[in-house]
Amino acid sequence: DDKTFVMVMKDIYAQIEYTLTTTWIYPEHFAETATDEDWWNNPVCSGSYTVVENVDGAYTKLAAREDYWKGAAEAKDVTFKYFADSANEFISYQAGELDIAMNIMSADAERIQRGEEKNSTLVITSAFDFKMLALCDYVPAFQNENVRKAVAHAIDRQACVDVAYGILATVQKSNLNDSATYYKEMGVYEYDPELARQMLADEGYSDGDITLRMIVFNTTTDMLLAETIQAYLAAVGINVEVEGYIMPVAIPMFMAGECDITLTGTGGGAYDAAQLFDKIDENGTDKSTIIHDPELQEQIHIGSSTMDPAVRAEAYEKAQQIMFDKCYSVPIANINNAYCFRSYISECKALTGEKLDPWYVKFA
Repeated sequence: DDKTFVMVMKDIYAQIEYTLTTTWIYPEHFAETATDEDWWNNPVCSGSYTVVENVDGAYTKLAAREDYWKGAAEAKDVTFKYFADSANEFISYQAGELDIAMNIMSADAERIQRGEEKNSTLVITSAFDFKMLALCDYVPAFQNENVRKAVAHAIDRQACVDVAYGILATVQKSNLNDSATYYKEMGVYEYDPELARQMLADEGYSDGDITLRMIVFNTTTDMLLAETIQAYLAAVGINVEVEGYIMPVAIPMFMAGECDITLTGTGGGAYDAAQLFDKIDENGTDKSTIIHDPELQEQIHIGSSTMDPAVRAEAYEKAQQIMFDKCYSVPIANINNAYCFRSYISECKALTGEKLDPWYVKFA
């Protein structure tokens, strides 16, 4: 019938359900005839709104569709305003210029939590992202499991989370984020700098014997987190030289394996375990995060090459256990987003603190 969509794949693709949820639908005639101007200002939409006006870098105006299959949205006219940063957005919210503020900073979220911003509701939700310290396996020192574990014991992860993210993160307890499919809590290596020092000494390392090059994105959060880790490792005799670069510069350096340690994550939107294990897959493109362990790679490949949920769950649990037992990386933070809205809004559901479908906005 004309309402059944059939997809036949040439091979097993375990992420198909996730892929289909992030695939946008538009008619063939539009794809064939639309100009760049059409894509920007006159897109053919299958969602609950149509585009009224798009001003680059300033705002997008939408109008609710009355013929939407779930019914017309309560919010008939919606304007998304764009800001250079979250701080300016929240200032606009405080000034009464916004009804909803997305992706607000931790300090502003804490302000609402303390009741300092009246008539506001705060929502903290998963960013489907994490931040993990990758210990590059081509570094000779990190081919020693006890050295890797010493690094893990040297870092106070709760303090790292508090410094870099405030209330918008929790300590990560697996190499997956805690909202991903097949996540399994593994635990943490407890903060114990004396034990870290002893483990390094037992392996023949004295203060200053290990010097590591750490390359990260030069965002405020990543630089703050990198410098915090730098201080913890210095306290056990490991020197870390931190270098921050913009993304287009840093990524080729990661791929070429030019760092010894780095902070890795997904940038958000990582819902399926396969997306996260792709970063350490031996067939990956990021040399800084690939882990060459045959037992681990076997489980990753089992998980990504079957459509059986039970088999995937077992494989990914084993993979997470191997990552933890051998301490191939140091999980730091499960990252959250926060957004807020005024009290005349009774309901405001967002997939993350950055992505809002205004159809889910309901008024009191």
